[in-house]
Amino acid sequence: MPSGWEKNRDSDRYLSKKRSLSLFFLDSTRQALLIGIIWLALTVAFEFVFGRLVMRRPWSQLLSDYNVFKGRMWAVFLIWLTLAPYVFFRFHCA
Repeated sequence: MPSGWEKNRDSDRYLSKKRSLSLFFLDSTRQALLIGIIWLALTVAFEFVFGRLVMRRPWSQLLSDYNVFKGRMWAVFLIWLTLAPYVFFRFHCA
């Protein structure tokens, strides 16, 4: 039989886990979409800053990665990246 101290320690551990996991759960569809938009902005900003400043690529080459009609799938990935938090939030709530 666990002593009172051990019971208290186990409940503290449970509450700590519950609090840390709740940081990763979304509260609303609006919050999920906002996170997706933030991910999109950060990804595109990184791509253009890295491509222009580090790789020294011209704008035309950077923008050509978004041309779906030439077989480039990057734009499709960015759409998924934006919608993924919303989709997983809906699955989580269902």
